[in-house]
Amino acid sequence: MGEFSAPDPLAANPFLRVRTRYLFLGLLLTVVPAVLAYEAIEDPTISELFLNLWIYGTLMIWAVWAFTRHGVSLRRLVGPRPRGARWLLHLLHAVPLVLVSIGGSVLLLYSLSYIAPGVVEWILEDVPVFLGPEQSPQHQIHNVLIIVGGSILAPVVEELIFRGVLLHRWAAKWGTPRAVWISSILFGIGHVDVLGALIFGYALCAIYIRTRSLWVPILIHVVNNASAFAFAALFPDSGPTTLESFRGEAWIGLVCLALAIPWLVWFALKLRPDRNAPLPYFATQI
Repeated sequence: MGEFSAPDPLAANPFLRVRTRYLFLGLLLTVVPAVLAYEAIEDPTISELFLNLWIYGTLMIWAVWAFTRHGVSLRRLVGPRPRGARWLLHLLHAVPLVLVSIGGSVLLLYSLSYIAPGVVEWILEDVPVFLGPEQSPQHQIHNVLIIVGGSILAPVVEELIFRGVLLHRWAAKWGTPRAVWISSILFGIGHVDVLGALIFGYALCAIYIRTRSLWVPILIHVVNNASAFAFAALFPDSGPTTLESFRGEAWIGLVCLALAIPWLVWFALKLRPDRNAPLPYFATQI
C-alpha cells in the first residue's frame, strides 16, 4: 500500500510563508535618506515625484517579491470584477466614510490642539494642495502628479497591500478578527487623520471580505480621495491656518460624525467581518 501524504499547508496557504518584516525593514532603512533627499529637493514637482516613487515603489517592490517568491496569485487576491448593479450599492459607503474621515480628523486634531498645539499648527500650515505658475514653472505636471498619485496610485497600492496581502498574512498568523484590526490600525497610523483612517480601513476590510472583490474597496478609496482633491480645488483658501480659527470651526467635524453615526451603527450590526467567513483569496474561484 502506498504511503499517505498529508497536504502541504504552505501550498494551500502561501501567506504562511510571507514575511512582512521585510517590508517594514525596507521602509525603516530608507526613511531617513528619503526624508533628507525630499527636503533637499527644491523643485516641488520633483519632490512630489520622488515621494511617490519612494513610498509606493517600496510597497510594490515588496509585493512583487512576495507574489513571485511565495506563489501568491494576484488574480485571486484581487478577485472578480464587479458585475451588475448590486455592487454599485457598496460604492454608497463612500459617502459616510468621507464624513467619518472628516469628523475623525477634526476630532483628533481638536483634542491634540490642547495637548500639543505646536504639532497641530504645523499640520494646519497653509500649504496649497495645487500649485500655480508663481510657485513652480512645472505646476501643471505637479498638479497632475498630485491627482494621479492621490486618487489612483494610492488607492490601488494601499488596498493591494493593506486589505490584500497584510490582511491575508496576518489572518494566517493570528486569525481574521485580529488581522482586520491590526491592518486597520497600521493603516490609520500611516495617515494624518488616524482615527478616520482606522475606521476607513476597518470598513474596507469588511467590504472586501463580504464582496470577495478588491475592486470595490479600491473604487471606494478612489471616491474618498478624489472628493478631497475636488474640495481643495473648489475651495483653495478654505483651510484654517490658526488654532483659534480651527477650534472655532471644529463643530463641522462633529456634524460630520453625527451624520455618520446611523451608518456606523448599521455597519457594526450588519457588515462587520464574520470570524468564520473565508477570506477572499480562498473563497474566490477565478
